[in-house]
Amino acid sequence: MSEGISLMVPVPLIRWVASICIAIASSSSAFAQAEREPLPEPLTLQEALSAGLQGHPEMDLAKAQLRAAQIRLNQAES
Repeated sequence: MSEGISLMVPVPLIRWVASICIAIASSSSAFAQAEREPLPEPLTLQEALSAGLQGHPEMDLAKAQLRAAQIRLNQAES
């Protein structure tokens, strides 16, 4: 008998872990292939920036803060 700690892992657990690993590996490779589809045409820098900033939460917040500052400025000037 060995003096070290022996780890006995039940076979169903090993099968379950193997199934999860296979599922993750197959789904991530399918996702990576889907991302590599070429664009219909190259984007210009301006188009890429516009697409990235459109609907971005921080941009929406900045626009709202700008509008509020403009309103306060108009009130102060009147």
